[in-house]
Amino acid sequence: MGSVWLILAAAVLAALALLAIHTPRRREYVELARRRLLVGAVLCAASFVGACRWIGAGQALTPQKPTKLSVLAGLGEIWRAMRPHATGAVRDAEGYEALGKQMETAIEDLKTHSDTGEIKPATAAALEAAFRDRYFHIRRSKYSMASCYEMTMLGGSLQASRAAMEEQANVLNDLAKRGKLPSSATEKARAVLAKELAFQMQANELWSGDSDWKAQDELHKRYERGAIEATDATTEAAKTLVDFTTKPTGSA
Repeated sequence: MGSVWLILAAAVLAALALLAIHTPRRREYVELARRRLLVGAVLCAASFVGACRWIGAGQALTPQKPTKLSVLAGLGEIWRAMRPHATGAVRDAEGYEALGKQMETAIEDLKTHSDTGEIKPATAAALEAAFRDRYFHIRRSKYSMASCYEMTMLGGSLQASRAAMEEQANVLNDLAKRGKLPSSATEKARAVLAKELAFQMQANELWSGDSDWKAQDELHKRYERGAIEATDATTEAAKTLVDFTTKPTGSA
């Protein structure tokens, strides 16, 4: 845009120079200078308008970066789209894989906003864990072949934890559809989701690290005793997940 103003200024200066021509002898020189000024001004204005349109067109073609609200809205759509696959109402392996790709894109956008501080990094990490765990839990239970590997005790607890989260989503969804969603139900769901998510994140951290079976067994026992505590991040994430579950499609 700065170059456009530079061209415009140069044209104006050139036109003023024409007016500054001394013509004491013949009036036609003055008239000629005025005509040149008029033509120059018209051409300059046309060039300026054209340049502005070109710049505007370029801006319109530039992809707009997703906002925090659009990122959350997209995540909400994906969260709700998982439900028919989880309940068995929809059987579409290819469609579910496509949904997974959408989820990965949305998670990357979520990370971008957590990097800028618009979303708390810890909350973004908890939301990412919730989406990934739910997505792969549904894929394993609905679309994957049976595994020949024996499940560990911690793996069994993880399965139970994911099933508990899915059960809360089903209850909330059914209540919301009937228009009977008391605050007590949402509060209970938030508390359950926050604790289950905290456990899943701890289990995933153990598995991604170099932990021994004793640490995994201890976490399994703590889960069985109900000794897992929610964190601030999982509590915040649970509130968002409840909103995703209870709001109709098209909402954030």
